[in-house]
Amino acid sequence: MKSFELKVTLRTALGKKDSKILRRKDQVPCVLYGGKENLHFYAEKSEFKNLVYTNRVFVTHITFDNKVHKAIMKEIQFHPVSDEINHIDFVEVSDDKPIIADLPVEITGNSEGVRAGGKLRQRKKYIKVRGLIKDLPIRWLLTSPRSTLESQSLQAT
Repeated sequence: MKSFELKVTLRTALGKKDSKILRRKDQVPCVLYGGKENLHFYAEKSEFKNLVYTNRVFVTHITFDNKVHKAIMKEIQFHPVSDEINHIDFVEVSDDKPIIADLPVEITGNSEGVRAGGKLRQRKKYIKVRGLIKDLPIRWLLTSPRSTLESQSLQAT
């Protein structure tokens, strides 16, 4: 699994008003769950560009006060009108505990139906998997079978 470095600043003032002030300064309020205590922090909006706007799952190394926490992004909230990032939740992970993550599904290859002018319809973009961080792949790769022109589907269980 790929990693992503994020340098953050801890928040002391919590609440709706303080979060609004941070957003006006192009900062994103965040919370790290899963450790001994929840950590509230913020970072520049531009720091999240390569983390948020991709279909990959990253192990994020959150750094503050010379401490590093390994986490994955669990939930993100966007503004309903402007599509700006409002808030991000992270969950702390460790190498010896299994996690549940949504991995992107990528389909490779062309079936006979697609080559004959048909369309490939992908209903699931992500698949929920459980495992150790070191064992999880970057993506779930499916190879389209070389099947006949009949209506067929590819199912993964």
